[in-house]
Amino acid sequence: MKDPFYLTSAKGEKLSDIAPDRIDWFVVEASVKRRFSFEKTPTPKNVLTELGLLDKKRLLHAALMLFGKNPQRFCPAAVVKCSHYHGTSVTRPIPSHQVLGNTLFEQVDAAADFVLSRLDRTIGGREETTAAEEKLEIPKEAIREIIVNAVVHRDYDSNASVQIDIFADRVEIMNPGGLTDELTVDDLVKKHLS
Repeated sequence: MKDPFYLTSAKGEKLSDIAPDRIDWFVVEASVKRRFSFEKTPTPKNVLTELGLLDKKRLLHAALMLFGKNPQRFCPAAVVKCSHYHGTSVTRPIPSHQVLGNTLFEQVDAAADFVLSRLDRTIGGREETTAAEEKLEIPKEAIREIIVNAVVHRDYDSNASVQIDIFADRVEIMNPGGLTDELTVDDLVKKHLS
């Protein structure tokens, strides 16, 4: 069985294909928010080595998808396509459509922003505090989680992209891929390994 795309070495890659500012951002996020400590000084090469994103000094596709200057150069289909429809079905022309590229971190953030900006929201009263509570029709945490799952668990060997469609009555998020060989659809309603 061959290794999945993200665990294979990229062809024609160089360490200069990695954006140092994206590594710096990750180091701050990992250190401050997750309390992760790096064993060595967090240079790009050290961070990639510590995260297991180098294979015999060659960058893995995962390194480029997470920290690359131009990740789509190595995987053109690794994008999120977002569409917003005013009704309950697909219409042409699409009222609002965006193709989101860059790193996986940036794709998730941009896709979540796209969806959240189009959801209905209600503003509560000020009975408890002076600030009125804003409530989205779908919780922000749920939207972010399902987008992260769609991006992370997609089949990167596929030429298809992650697709998000927002309709008046629902949000549909699809990715190329399927369940692992060990899981069936019936297993999803039972306790199972993540």
